[in-house]
Amino acid sequence: YMNSTVQCLHSVPELKSALINYSGRSDDVDQTSHTLTVATRELFTELDKSVKPVAPMQFWMVLRKKYPQFGQLHNNSFMQQ
Repeated sequence: YMNSTVQCLHSVPELKSALINYSGRSDDVDQTSHTLTVATRELFTELDKSVKPVAPMQFWMVLRKKYPQFGQLHNNSFMQQ
């Protein structure tokens, strides 16, 4: 499900533009939100440059840190959210 969501978000020009223009952490944004924004920008950049499949591991790890429910296990497998 995450890959489908990333693909949909990646197709939104306004979001891609906002990520490209993101200048960094401001005082009103917590560190994990900033890190997730940067990871999303890096993932989108990699998707734009690569002709091969992209494994979004860094993005996934940051997403799980910001939202721990995405790291929940059931029968030794990550749950589908």
